[in-house]
Amino acid sequence: MKLALILAICLPCVAGFGRVAAREARPQTAGDTSGRKPLGGNSIYQLNSRWTDQDGKSTTLGRFQGKPLVLAMIYTSCKDACPMIVVDMQNIEKALPERIREQVGFALISFDPAQDTPAQLKRFGSAHGLDTKRWTLLTGSADAVRVLAAVLGVRYTKVSNVDFAHSSVITILDSGGEIRHQQTGLRKDPGEVTAVITSLLHSAK
Repeated sequence: MKLALILAICLPCVAGFGRVAAREARPQTAGDTSGRKPLGGNSIYQLNSRWTDQDGKSTTLGRFQGKPLVLAMIYTSCKDACPMIVVDMQNIEKALPERIREQVGFALISFDPAQDTPAQLKRFGSAHGLDTKRWTLLTGSADAVRVLAAVLGVRYTKVSNVDFAHSSVITILDSGGEIRHQQTGLRKDPGEVTAVITSLLHSAK
């Protein structure tokens, strides 16, 4: 299913986001790819929403193009599921052979932009020992978060001033930003995900 169709199905049920979907699903032009392969119709990197990383730099999801990406949506004040999602991702990272690990990116995207400033993301990354050579933490507008969550199939809702109820999903994207695997739930063995990543890298050769 093409990304534009996914957005057309998911977002009209969220009041006010039809126009956001149309705006953010614009395909990248040849000038956007900087010599990289054209993006496929299912690529998440077609979303042109702007994000800010833990160093305060403005960016797009297209920055991850060119390597497999392990991606999850969290919020940093979470005391329950989110820390376990991070641990699961770290277990995936550790389970990868070193030569493969260096070819994989890891990203955490907050669905609490009001609280998760770049400075807070940086503190969170440091507290969890995330290697900034491989890990990127992003915050963005509420619109951008809702669109990405819809595409990834991540459900979340704010239940208090500081807490969210949300699904626990780790997504594996290929080098072109297409979803190749999703792990749902917590405390899963990393073997299945590492096999998917290894296969992606081998098939890219």
